[in-house]
Amino acid sequence: MPSVAIAAAIAAALDTTVDALLEESANPGAPIAPAESAKRVPVVPWDMAVEWANNPDPKRLPNGTPWILPPENPPGALFALVVPDHSMHAMSGPAFPLGSTIFINPRRQAEPNDFVVGYSSSPANLTFKRLIQNGEQRYLRALNPQFPMEQIDGGFTTVGVVSAMVMTFEK
Repeated sequence: MPSVAIAAAIAAALDTTVDALLEESANPGAPIAPAESAKRVPVVPWDMAVEWANNPDPKRLPNGTPWILPPENPPGALFALVVPDHSMHAMSGPAFPLGSTIFINPRRQAEPNDFVVGYSSSPANLTFKRLIQNGEQRYLRALNPQFPMEQIDGGFTTVGVVSAMVMTFEK
């Protein structure tokens, strides 16, 4: 059992609180949201993204859900997703390679040229693309030219706008 001073130092090093450490040790394996001071966000599974954007409740996350620090302070319900395919990987310009982590802001209104996560017909068909507007027509465009551009109508539902991306390199 560490002293109070050592527990406080451990909590500071982990960017959390002593209370959060005690809660986690009392309930090992349970999904516990980090302390507010940590400002971490969950890496939500794709099949939970729509549900999470509408009701962010850490108790519903699967055990072992990772929580990561975003590049900027999260504005409320920010969450993260791992890029599932090569559709947003480009040879030049912005690129989101397979396995990179994107941060989604479900409160931000999507505008032309934003990178968005959303769906047309069913939440089970969630996609990540760039929103393009040409006159009155709106499209979803992958950055990888091997994937076709899709015209969307008013039925497209935006789950959130991508605000940042990080990549982790392993040796």
